[in-house]
Amino acid sequence: LDAEEEARHREAMVGSDGTRREVPAQLLFIHQGQQNIKELHWHPQIHGALASTAASGFNIFKTISV
Repeated sequence: LDAEEEARHREAMVGSDGTRREVPAQLLFIHQGQQNIKELHWHPQIHGALASTAASGFNIFKTISV
């Protein structure tokens, strides 16, 4: 990364209230506990939506960064 891009990454790790974020802003989603994920697919019509199937059920979620 160049210095300018590195500075943007550092700034993205600080929340609007000034606290340090636990995860990078570039992260698409946070794992919410699905077990044994078998399939993960982008939705063909909803931009940024993912669907996953797993032993513990299925999830449909939308990313905020895509």
